[in-house]
Amino acid sequence: MDNLYNDISKNDFKRIYLLFGEERFIIKKAENALKKALLPAGMEDMNYTCFEGKNTLAASVMEASDNVPFFSDKRLIVVKESGLYYDGKKDETDLFADYIEKIPETTVIVFIESKIDRKKRIYKQTAKHGRCIQANRLEKGALVKELSTLTSGRLSSSDAVYMISRVGDDLTLLTLEADKLTNYKPDGKITKKDIDIVCSLSADDDVFKLITEIGNQNIGSALKIYDELIVKKESPMGILRLMIRQFRLIRECKYLIKTGKNNTEIASLLKIPPFTVRNYAEQAKKFKYSVLREAMKACIECDNDIKTGKIPQKEAVEMLILTYGYA
Repeated sequence: MDNLYNDISKNDFKRIYLLFGEERFIIKKAENALKKALLPAGMEDMNYTCFEGKNTLAASVMEASDNVPFFSDKRLIVVKESGLYYDGKKDETDLFADYIEKIPETTVIVFIESKIDRKKRIYKQTAKHGRCIQANRLEKGALVKELSTLTSGRLSSSDAVYMISRVGDDLTLLTLEADKLTNYKPDGKITKKDIDIVCSLSADDDVFKLITEIGNQNIGSALKIYDELIVKKESPMGILRLMIRQFRLIRECKYLIKTGKNNTEIASLLKIPPFTVRNYAEQAKKFKYSVLREAMKACIECDNDIKTGKIPQKEAVEMLILTYGYA
């Protein structure tokens, strides 16, 4: 992402950018920075076109690109989730790949995609004539630094780590929670107590705690967490899917530890933040392989029972918690 901001600072733009990756907050921030740099204030709409979705035609983007900017040096075109870089039709991707080197000097095209295929010709052409920039989830150290900036240095590193463990590692959500914290406490040091009062637990974190209580065979606590999730308007089906994910991660972590993988390797293989591996490793000690395998199978059966109307959602998940809380 540094290359893009260098282009902005030098006022020397590539004609095409591809932004992709998991961290949507960073991508949105980059998109806004390009808008601010390229579009004169008060005249943004005259030189800005946005296409969205897989129905976007290459010809439509090309036609907009060829238009001369109005009272500005540049025209900005943003294309979101077109699929052209992943599973787009070959004739469409080839058409645009051929066009990339012909993009007018007065146009900047920004593609924002969730999925890409680096083997595609359109990707290679973009890399050759523009920039392909991946925005991955930030590591813990970078998140701590970001939280320090968002709170004007009023949050200590240890409390920032605590906040991440409570809220999750999604930067968009962390930014919203940091804003709530600074509004709640406009002056002075922000403490762990403030975080507990203001910041919401992520549903994923709540379900992790629920699984922890199941592993400890604290059925009352597990059911209490479940009821609190329901009060927060989390759907039983959504909770069930998170339970499946957590059981899967615990099982896979248990296997990888047995094969001698270290925390960094496990984080990479499971695509989870490195600082969460220790938590999954602790969970893995509490469950036998057979229990984890049966729990995942039972979760899937529970999902089918709910979908076929055999049992109401809330009661189905409650029964699942009771079953494995006594395993």
